[in-house]
Amino acid sequence: MAEDELRFLYFKMHDNDDNNMLDGCELVKSLLHFHVEECKAMGPEHAHHGTTKVFGHDELSLMIDPILSTDDRNLDGFIDYPEFIAAQKSRGF
Repeated sequence: MAEDELRFLYFKMHDNDDNNMLDGCELVKSLLHFHVEECKAMGPEHAHHGTTKVFGHDELSLMIDPILSTDDRNLDGFIDYPEFIAAQKSRGF
């Protein structure tokens, strides 16, 4: 599968309300999904393997606010697909 197709599928996988934009809650879910997959890849000896961390409101804000401040170029509070693609490419993904 081509990289563009994978990016699109990743975006759509986390766009739970199917409005073609990622809001703060959807961004949180995408980050947590990435973290879980990363821990699984590290194997069962990894400290967080098989566990779920509970994040507080402040921790979530610290994760999401920087993403929105840099990636939400039209300042509407969402990351649309073109903004998502631009952010992924700027990060080398």
